Amino acid sequence: MDILTLLTILVIISAGFSYFNQRFLKLPGTIGVVTISVIVSVLILFLGKANIATADKVKEISSGINFSKVLLDIMLGFLLFASALHFDYKKLKEQRWPVFLLSTIGVLLSTAIFGTLLFFAARFISFPLPFIYCCIFGALISPTDPIAVSSILKNSHIPPKLSVIISGESLFNDAVGLLLFVTLLGIAQQPDASLSRNID
Repeated sequence: MDILTLLTILVIISAGFSYFNQRFLKLPGTIGVVTISVIVSVLILFLGKANIATADKVKEISSGINFSKVLLDIMLGFLLFASALHFDYKKLKEQRWPVFLLSTIGVLLSTAIFGTLLFFAARFISFPLPFIYCCIFGALISPTDPIAVSSILKNSHIPPKLSVIISGESLFNDAVGLLLFVTLLGIAQQPDASLSRNID
Protein backbone atom coordinates (compact mmCIF):
# COMPACT_ATOMS: atom_id res chain seq x y z
CA MET A 1 0.00 0.00 0.00
CA ASP A 2 1.53 3.34 -1.04
CA ILE A 3 1.63 6.45 1.13
CA LEU A 4 -1.04 8.34 -0.82
CA THR A 5 -3.55 5.50 -0.50
CA LEU A 6 -2.81 5.16 3.20
CA LEU A 7 -3.27 8.88 3.82
CA THR A 8 -6.54 8.86 1.89
CA ILE A 9 -7.88 5.98 3.97
CA LEU A 10 -6.80 7.64 7.23
CA VAL A 11 -8.44 10.95 6.27
CA ILE A 12 -11.70 9.18 5.37
CA ILE A 13 -11.70 7.22 8.64
CA SER A 14 -10.91 10.35 10.66
CA ALA A 15 -13.71 12.26 8.95
CA GLY A 16 -16.14 9.43 9.70
CA PHE A 17 -15.11 9.33 13.36
CA SER A 18 -15.39 13.11 13.59
CA TYR A 19 -18.90 13.06 12.10
CA PHE A 20 -20.00 10.29 14.48
CA ASN A 21 -18.64 12.28 17.42
CA GLN A 22 -20.36 15.51 16.37
CA ARG A 23 -23.62 13.70 15.65
CA PHE A 24 -23.86 11.41 18.68
CA LEU A 25 -21.13 11.73 21.33
CA LYS A 26 -20.72 15.53 21.20
CA LEU A 27 -17.32 15.38 22.90
CA PRO A 28 -14.51 17.86 22.11
CA GLY A 29 -13.26 17.03 18.62
CA THR A 30 -9.88 15.49 19.37
CA ILE A 31 -11.06 13.69 22.51
CA GLY A 32 -14.03 12.22 20.66
CA VAL A 33 -11.95 10.96 17.75
CA VAL A 34 -9.37 9.37 20.06
CA THR A 35 -12.12 7.75 22.15
CA ILE A 36 -13.78 6.25 19.08
CA SER A 37 -10.40 5.11 17.75
CA VAL A 38 -9.62 3.26 20.98
CA ILE A 39 -13.03 1.57 20.99
CA VAL A 40 -12.71 0.53 17.33
CA SER A 41 -9.18 -0.78 17.95
CA VAL A 42 -10.39 -2.95 20.84
CA LEU A 43 -13.26 -4.25 18.70
CA ILE A 44 -10.82 -5.13 15.92
CA LEU A 45 -8.70 -7.10 18.39
CA PHE A 46 -11.72 -9.11 19.56
CA LEU A 47 -12.94 -9.66 16.01
CA GLY A 48 -9.46 -10.78 15.01
CA LYS A 49 -9.49 -13.47 17.68
CA ALA A 50 -12.96 -14.62 16.65
CA ASN A 51 -12.30 -14.50 12.90
CA ILE A 52 -8.84 -15.73 11.95
CA ALA A 53 -9.31 -14.87 8.27
CA THR A 54 -10.07 -11.24 9.11
CA ALA A 55 -7.08 -11.07 11.45
CA ASP A 56 -4.79 -12.43 8.76
CA LYS A 57 -6.10 -9.85 6.28
CA VAL A 58 -5.48 -6.98 8.71
CA LYS A 59 -1.96 -8.28 9.40
CA GLU A 60 -1.29 -8.52 5.68
CA ILE A 61 -2.36 -4.91 5.11
CA SER A 62 -0.50 -3.53 8.14
CA SER A 63 2.70 -5.43 7.32
CA GLY A 64 3.08 -3.35 4.17
CA ILE A 65 2.93 -0.06 6.06
CA ASN A 66 6.03 1.60 7.44
CA PHE A 67 4.38 3.26 10.44
CA SER A 68 7.58 4.99 11.56
CA LYS A 69 8.01 6.67 8.18
CA VAL A 70 4.34 7.64 7.92
CA LEU A 71 4.20 9.05 11.45
CA LEU A 72 7.57 10.78 11.69
CA ASP A 73 8.06 11.92 8.09
CA ILE A 74 4.50 12.87 7.17
CA MET A 75 1.91 13.12 9.94
CA LEU A 76 4.08 14.85 12.53
CA GLY A 77 4.98 17.59 10.05
CA PHE A 78 1.33 18.30 9.30
CA LEU A 79 0.44 18.39 12.99
CA LEU A 80 3.21 20.84 13.87
CA PHE A 81 2.57 23.02 10.82
CA ALA A 82 -1.16 23.24 11.47
CA SER A 83 -0.55 24.32 15.06
CA ALA A 84 2.23 26.80 14.24
CA LEU A 85 0.33 28.43 11.39
CA HIS A 86 -1.97 30.45 13.65
CA PHE A 87 0.42 31.10 16.52
CA ASP A 88 1.14 34.61 17.85
CA TYR A 89 4.94 34.64 18.02
CA LYS A 90 5.12 38.06 19.69
CA LYS A 91 3.26 36.69 22.69
CA LEU A 92 5.34 33.53 22.57
CA LYS A 93 8.55 35.57 22.77
CA GLU A 94 7.31 37.20 25.97
CA GLN A 95 6.80 33.78 27.58
CA ARG A 96 9.84 32.07 26.03
CA TRP A 97 11.47 30.98 29.31
CA PRO A 98 8.45 29.17 30.84
CA VAL A 99 7.79 27.57 27.44
CA PHE A 100 11.43 26.53 27.12
CA LEU A 101 11.59 24.98 30.60
CA LEU A 102 8.30 23.12 30.23
CA SER A 103 9.07 21.80 26.75
CA THR A 104 12.55 20.54 27.64
CA ILE A 105 13.00 19.78 31.33
CA GLY A 106 9.29 19.02 31.66
CA VAL A 107 9.41 16.40 28.91
CA LEU A 108 12.58 14.85 30.34
CA LEU A 109 11.05 14.60 33.81
CA SER A 110 7.79 13.24 32.43
CA THR A 111 9.66 10.59 30.45
CA ALA A 112 11.67 9.50 33.49
CA ILE A 113 8.60 9.42 35.76
CA PHE A 114 6.37 7.50 33.34
CA GLY A 115 9.21 5.13 32.42
CA THR A 116 9.96 4.35 36.08
CA LEU A 117 6.28 3.85 36.96
CA LEU A 118 5.77 1.54 33.99
CA PHE A 119 8.91 -0.41 34.85
CA PHE A 120 7.77 -1.16 38.41
CA ALA A 121 4.14 -1.69 37.37
CA ALA A 122 5.25 -4.28 34.81
CA ARG A 123 7.36 -6.06 37.42
CA PHE A 124 4.44 -5.98 39.87
CA ILE A 125 2.24 -7.95 37.46
CA SER A 126 5.11 -10.35 36.65
CA PHE A 127 5.63 -8.98 33.16
CA PRO A 128 9.10 -7.42 33.41
CA LEU A 129 10.08 -4.96 30.71
CA PRO A 130 13.56 -3.59 29.99
CA PHE A 131 13.90 -0.16 31.58
CA ILE A 132 14.99 1.45 28.31
CA TYR A 133 11.74 0.40 26.63
CA CYS A 134 9.76 1.80 29.53
CA CYS A 135 11.55 5.12 28.99
CA ILE A 136 10.82 4.93 25.26
CA PHE A 137 7.13 4.61 26.11
CA GLY A 138 7.49 7.58 28.46
CA ALA A 139 9.05 9.66 25.68
CA LEU A 140 6.25 8.59 23.35
CA ILE A 141 3.38 9.74 25.57
CA SER A 142 4.99 12.78 27.24
CA PRO A 143 4.53 15.30 24.38
CA THR A 144 1.05 16.74 24.05
CA ASP A 145 -0.89 17.04 20.80
CA PRO A 146 -0.70 20.72 19.71
CA ILE A 147 -3.91 20.42 17.70
CA ALA A 148 -5.81 19.01 20.65
CA VAL A 149 -4.42 21.65 22.99
CA SER A 150 -5.35 24.48 20.62
CA SER A 151 -8.85 23.10 20.23
CA ILE A 152 -9.38 22.85 23.99
CA LEU A 153 -7.93 26.30 24.71
CA LYS A 154 -10.30 27.94 22.24
CA ASN A 155 -13.25 26.85 24.36
CA SER A 156 -11.67 27.62 27.73
CA HIS A 157 -11.61 30.83 29.76
CA ILE A 158 -8.07 30.82 31.11
CA PRO A 159 -5.85 33.93 31.23
CA PRO A 160 -4.17 34.79 27.89
CA LYS A 161 -0.70 34.53 29.43
CA LEU A 162 -1.33 30.98 30.62
CA SER A 163 -2.90 30.09 27.26
CA VAL A 164 0.26 31.20 25.43
CA ILE A 165 2.47 29.15 27.76
CA ILE A 166 0.37 26.00 27.37
CA SER A 167 0.00 26.26 23.59
CA GLY A 168 3.68 27.19 23.14
CA GLU A 169 4.82 24.28 25.26
CA SER A 170 2.60 21.87 23.34
CA LEU A 171 4.13 23.13 20.09
CA PHE A 172 7.77 22.66 21.06
CA ASN A 173 7.57 19.57 23.25
CA ASP A 174 6.83 17.42 20.19
CA ALA A 175 10.30 18.14 18.82
CA VAL A 176 11.94 17.41 22.18
CA GLY A 177 9.89 14.24 22.62
CA LEU A 178 10.73 13.08 19.11
CA LEU A 179 14.46 13.66 19.65
CA LEU A 180 14.33 11.83 22.97
CA PHE A 181 12.33 8.96 21.46
CA VAL A 182 14.74 8.49 18.54
CA THR A 183 17.77 8.70 20.86
CA LEU A 184 16.42 6.14 23.33
CA LEU A 185 15.34 3.84 20.50
CA GLY A 186 18.82 4.03 19.01
CA ILE A 187 20.33 3.11 22.37
CA ALA A 188 17.91 0.20 22.82
CA GLN A 189 18.80 -1.20 19.41
CA GLN A 190 22.48 -1.43 20.29
CA PRO A 191 23.28 -5.10 21.01
CA ASP A 192 25.57 -4.25 23.93
CA ALA A 193 23.44 -1.48 25.46
CA SER A 194 23.31 -2.04 29.22
CA LEU A 195 20.05 -0.11 29.58
CA SER A 196 18.30 -2.54 27.25
CA ARG A 197 18.40 -5.17 29.97
CA ASN A 198 16.23 -5.30 33.06
CA ILE A 199 17.40 -3.36 36.07
CA ASP A 200 17.94 -5.75 38.96
